Amino acid sequence: MSSKQAKEGSLILAIAINSMFLTCYAEASTGYVISADTSLNHTDNVYRVVDSLAQSDTYIMVGPEFNLDGQYSKAALSVNYSGEYAKFTSVDEANYTDHAITLGLELDHTLRFNTNFEAGYQREHEEPGEINRIQLLITEYNQYELKFAEAGFALGRNDSIGQLAINFRTTDREYLNNGLEFLNSINNRISATFSYKIAPKTRLYLDAASNSLNYDPPEGSTRLDNEYEIYSVGVVWNLSNKVRGDVRVGYQSRDYVQEGLQDITGLAYRGKVDWFINSYTTVVVNATRESNDSSIEEVGGFLRTLYGLSVTHQFTEAFGLDAACGYVEDELVYASERVDKRYMYSLGMDYKMNRRMEVGLNFEHNERDSTDSIANFDTNLVSLNLNVTLGD
Repeated sequence: MSSKQAKEGSLILAIAINSMFLTCYAEASTGYVISADTSLNHTDNVYRVVDSLAQSDTYIMVGPEFNLDGQYSKAALSVNYSGEYAKFTSVDEANYTDHAITLGLELDHTLRFNTNFEAGYQREHEEPGEINRIQLLITEYNQYELKFAEAGFALGRNDSIGQLAINFRTTDREYLNNGLEFLNSINNRISATFSYKIAPKTRLYLDAASNSLNYDPPEGSTRLDNEYEIYSVGVVWNLSNKVRGDVRVGYQSRDYVQEGLQDITGLAYRGKVDWFINSYTTVVVNATRESNDSSIEEVGGFLRTLYGLSVTHQFTEAFGLDAACGYVEDELVYASERVDKRYMYSLGMDYKMNRRMEVGLNFEHNERDSTDSIANFDTNLVSLNLNVTLGD
């Protein structure tokens, strides 16, 4: 599928969903939620670079959200918007405005067959250190636009003995600054999942996904086109509403078209377990091992392994505390082997002033220790938050 065809497909699907939404809205049973998260933040390393280049600054961030859901006969419709607007005190170039809007439609055709459609647009910034590219002299965050469209169907329901779900998704990503045009790409993904209930609250499933990534670099640049496939077996369970989990293990393969780029094959896994110790305390453990495309010119993908742990505890109905820690390891192989290790931990508290208003105070530490010393960084972030929620 060409870039032009993919973009036209995304637009047509978005128009179709929007038209169906407007047709049904007048008679639909609707509900909405509006919220705004405002925070005053201070960071000692705006762009997450080596200590000698670090800049500290204070900034205000506003994050509005709007969710509208409607039910009309056998159609469920949704419109979701989220934004994040940041204004820095001194480093004006770091200001950013993120937007994300999604339109969704689910249709129940029969008791055993349903279809789903989704389309969306995002304008986002990348947090430095989340990608493998070292950018010591940037003066603004990497920014990109992303358009996507998805269509799928399911035979059987979530509570059926067996269910087969197939989905197709096309994603068009375009970078807007910092000379990253060579990363512009279209990803066509098709996935199939078969699940089978082996107990009232336990399901086994088989999952297969194939991604075809097509890049559109400037003339003379290396094309990073590749086929990424992942096959896994998993289990979803809920034990007496005390332990809830979703764990999958499988095989992954990322095969580059360009000779000389590093292919990746081997073990892949993804899992999350929620442990509700009591009505006040929750522990969440998560782990992921998957490959990612590189953001470095003429370099293939890298393997990322992630482990995380978080604990939340409500001392009273109004006052709560949360703590989290995480570890990420990126293994990169190109001219020489490079390993990045990232360590993260955070501590926060929140207080509900009433059912619509909440205040909070948070501290977050993030650091990267790399075999390539210029990739190292160390950053601390302190935030004072106010969240206001309105809705039905």
